[in-house]
Amino acid sequence: MSYIGILIVAPILTRYFFDKKVPGFLASTVIQSTSAQILCLPVLIYSYGEFSILGIVANLLISPTIAIAMTLSLFAGLSKLANFLPQLIVIPVSILLGLHIQIIEKLAQIPWATMKLKQTPIIFMAYPILIIVILIIKRRSNFSFRSVPELEKSEKNGKIYTC
Repeated sequence: MSYIGILIVAPILTRYFFDKKVPGFLASTVIQSTSAQILCLPVLIYSYGEFSILGIVANLLISPTIAIAMTLSLFAGLSKLANFLPQLIVIPVSILLGLHIQIIEKLAQIPWATMKLKQTPIIFMAYPILIIVILIIKRRSNFSFRSVPELEKSEKNGKIYTC
């Protein structure tokens, strides 16, 4: 659900709130985190009976270093397979991922950081409502997943050509 939120819902919301402008890092991260969390919310509530109110804050704090952690983890794994100095790469990955865990744990210790709700299958009725809302937003923002190139008009010999 989080992939759907990031790959489908986030671009629609970005277009709705920013039209054709490119949002900054902070706005983009908030939109992507919110999109992922909204679509995961019914699953989280049904599975665990709670969800994190500060999840978006955690994502904002962690997201600038996620790509670095993923890249270093890849190199650490490859270096382990090749038996090529794996410890030199594992140490920074461990420090970075440890920092991520500390941030998450500190936010989770805040008493109001999580909200508990009753675990019931009826929560999945939120998905048709979410789909309708997303489709309405998509329609209002004139968003399309197909890129439509801008047509360039030129006039030659009294005829108008588009390319």
